[in-house]
Amino acid sequence: MKDRLENHLHREICQGRMSPNHAQTLLTLDWIDSYCIIFEDMTKECLEYRKKRK
Repeated sequence: MKDRLENHLHREICQGRMSPNHAQTLLTLDWIDSYCIIFEDMTKECLEYRKKRK
C-alpha cells in the first residue's frame, strides 16, 4: 500500500500537481488515511481504520 501511495505522489509532484512539501506531509502525518482517501479505498480495512481515527 505504501509503495503505491509513494509512486502516486511522485507522479503528482513530477507533473506539477502537488508540491513536495504537501506529499511529504501526507506521508508523515497519516499515510494510511491518505491512501484510503486518495484511492477512494472502501475496503473493510480502510473503513475500519478511518472509523477508529474519528
